[in-house]
Amino acid sequence: MISRFSVLYQGGVIDGDQLGYDGPAVHERRYDNDRLMSVYDASLRIARACDEWGYDTLWLAEHHFQHEGYEVLHNLPMTSLWLAQNTTKVRLGCGFNIIPTWNPLRLAEDYATADHLTGNRIRFGVGRGYHEREIVTMNPAMIGMPDAERRAYFEEEVEVLRKAFSEDDWQHHGTYFDLPPKGSTHRGEAFETITLVPKPTHEVEIWQPTTSGNPAGLDFMARNNIRGMVAGMPLTVTYAIAEGYRDAYARQGVELELGENLIVGMRAFVAPTEEEARAQALPNFEEYAKFGAPLGVFLYTDELIELHKEAGLPIPEQPRMTSFEDTLASGAWFAGTPEQLVTCLREIEARLPGLEEFLFNLHIPASHADNLELLRIIADEVMPHFAPKEA
Repeated sequence: MISRFSVLYQGGVIDGDQLGYDGPAVHERRYDNDRLMSVYDASLRIARACDEWGYDTLWLAEHHFQHEGYEVLHNLPMTSLWLAQNTTKVRLGCGFNIIPTWNPLRLAEDYATADHLTGNRIRFGVGRGYHEREIVTMNPAMIGMPDAERRAYFEEEVEVLRKAFSEDDWQHHGTYFDLPPKGSTHRGEAFETITLVPKPTHEVEIWQPTTSGNPAGLDFMARNNIRGMVAGMPLTVTYAIAEGYRDAYARQGVELELGENLIVGMRAFVAPTEEEARAQALPNFEEYAKFGAPLGVFLYTDELIELHKEAGLPIPEQPRMTSFEDTLASGAWFAGTPEQLVTCLREIEARLPGLEEFLFNLHIPASHADNLELLRIIADEVMPHFAPKEA
């Protein structure tokens, strides 16, 4: 049953600036450095609100080079360390470290340091990334690499991280990583193992987003005991992924309750009336479609296709399509009253009895004031209907 609520802030600094189909095209946005640096003030305000209002975790997203202003946090362990110093109890989630942009050992060291210095308040997550600009610039080995090989590279990085977190003396000789390199010497003597110093003082839970429910990917998660986050998906897809995740663990001999070891989330707009909530949601929907559809993380709309035609922007041969009404009806997004949101969450609870943590995605282009007001309404009028889990 749902007993904890968390928040995902992806590091946007657009702050409600000219949203919607009538606003500037994504590639036309370019904010100055002062505006981009404002992400830290916004992050701190959100973290303190989460701390005060009883949210379990503020998850953050790693991205790079986005002068467009949609997602501009680039180092989650360092940012989380600073936020923890300025809050008291809210946990900070790396949702997610884009590990192909990292040396896995450097990431393991940075996480171990930040987590220890915050009293184990940092939650660790990994992702493959979906912005080609950041992936190939940060890691030129990705240039021209087929998707199947990129997945294999990601999975091997996860194996390295798990060894570094849990084993005292270890080695890894795989397709992409040779650690330590064979034939290496130290102080004139050969060495064959390495140790993360210091490594985490507790077992590290690893979280990963999952959107497709690909059985091979779910099997990888189950083999490596990786928790899953399913956020912003139609509820039918969410339920199917939850079933696939449970079945993947069953193939490893582990029985999970449906929804166990998962976080489920959505984008929500909550107001005194459904009409007000829908009015808030529409420009954010349009802006997110402009941003996300060409990246493959959202669907195209008829209006967006027309905008691309007028501007001479690329259009897929067979674009996956949606509409504002379809997105709300699917349950991927919510727009309604607090009472309607409680009903929606109760229905999700009934379908996923093992689910304990629910996540609200803050709206990437929305104003910071609107996002904070959303968190206040949920804390005051929704969260009290769900009892915290007893320690």
